[in-house]
Amino acid sequence: MGARWFIGAVARQVGVSVKTIRFYEREGLLEPPARTEKGYRLYPEEAVRQLKFIRKAQLLGFSLREIQEILALRRQDKIVCGHVDRALQEKLKAVQQKVRELKALESSLKRLAKTWKKGLPKELPPGSICPYIENAPLLHSTGD
Repeated sequence: MGARWFIGAVARQVGVSVKTIRFYEREGLLEPPARTEKGYRLYPEEAVRQLKFIRKAQLLGFSLREIQEILALRRQDKIVCGHVDRALQEKLKAVQQKVRELKALESSLKRLAKTWKKGLPKELPPGSICPYIENAPLLHSTGD
């Protein structure tokens, strides 16, 4: 039958909360485990492996929906690495785009901060909130 653990032990082993494990069950990410006569959940080693996979996939930027797709394909005995590779390539492109946008924002903020060093206004024009922001050029995405 193999080793089986109660939900608290699994949560500690994987580094998630008991509440998270129950949520994953409700969402179909994790198969409902067998239960003891008193109704306590008993998780097999496979559930621990799946929970570790879910955590790592989340850290790599996969959404729960994406993870659910991967697990569903795997439950159908399909090799999912090609699917995962395509998703990773898309995520990499999105991260690279975000990095470009953040670098552009950093550059704009540095330029704006230099103008602030010239001193704060003594008084504001009528209806103004903060001339530094109001007069700042609009930021544009790099659009690559």
